[in-house]
Amino acid sequence: MRGGITNFSSLLIGLFLFSAASASAQITLTDQKTAFQPQEFFVADVVDERPEKSSLGLMVSKDQTGKSTTKAVDLKGGTEQEIERYITKNYTRNRGSRASVFGIKELHLSESSRTDGMVDGRITVHLSLGLQKPYGVEPLVSSQYALNYRRPAANASSIEGHLRKLFEKGLSHFDEWLKENANSDSRLAREVRISFSDYKDAIEGDTIYYSPNRPLKWADFQSKNIRVSRYDAVVIPSIGFIQEARVHKSVIYVDIAMKAYLPKSAAWVRSSAMSYYTLNHEQRHFDIVRIISEQFKQKVLNANLTPENYLAFLNMQHLDSLRDLHKMQKAYDDETSHGLNLGAQEKWNKKIDEELKSIFIASQ
Repeated sequence: MRGGITNFSSLLIGLFLFSAASASAQITLTDQKTAFQPQEFFVADVVDERPEKSSLGLMVSKDQTGKSTTKAVDLKGGTEQEIERYITKNYTRNRGSRASVFGIKELHLSESSRTDGMVDGRITVHLSLGLQKPYGVEPLVSSQYALNYRRPAANASSIEGHLRKLFEKGLSHFDEWLKENANSDSRLAREVRISFSDYKDAIEGDTIYYSPNRPLKWADFQSKNIRVSRYDAVVIPSIGFIQEARVHKSVIYVDIAMKAYLPKSAAWVRSSAMSYYTLNHEQRHFDIVRIISEQFKQKVLNANLTPENYLAFLNMQHLDSLRDLHKMQKAYDDETSHGLNLGAQEKWNKKIDEELKSIFIASQ
């Protein structure tokens, strides 16, 4: 009877080379480099995730009288340590390859004696694959293999050949999987590149998105919720963004459309206060949103972003920019006494114009 391999998936790691069973029923992984060497990854760590770690299973051997016995077997030195030692020594680390973590969910050997002096055996393996990231391990895939074989009871050396073929097949397939998915799987990205644009609606609705060619006008002040207030006019603009990401050749390209916006329903004015001066004061509130929006862009573009941290950074920087926006808006109103201090208002007009001019020049 010839040995057979049942392939449940197609990813596996490690090449286990068994020596003949010793009296202590320990399995040694024989050092032997193979023609195949991974190009896309290397094993940085091995983690035994099996619920039961006491042994690999049962092996049949002959005692001194020639009688077949079954005994527990394990990898010499421990599963994690021995597999990591073997792989590190026998598989080269390709420059630029990915640091990978192999989780051993199952590694089991079972054998039974036959009446004809032969031994039937089965090896089952279930491993998980992950990548080392700054925040921990990023899971990728898991796979299972099973191998059935028959050997003479007095000779366990044939197990080595079965396992060598099985695990080399798994290593080779893993390398191919990384090559095939590097262009489309964001978990495999090595770099992130961010670009910005200003969000625009095709047709203007309730929300006004900032544009130097679209200043505020009194018709925009559409709120019906006119509160009892000592102020003649109020606008409540803010900033936000939307993003789209795509992966190409291990790079995540992130396109961010910035939103410096003012809902018309968040702007109101007393009919008695509709003057050019008051409108200018409210326009400057909207201009400040544009300034903070640009500061957000620059902080993102100047940050050392990676595929692992860019999402968290964008969210945290957005919160920081909202705080900066509140701080600058408050300073503007406090110093101009909400527009009542004409001299301070003129200073802020010049300050804001200079900021907007620098933004315009930088965008050219």
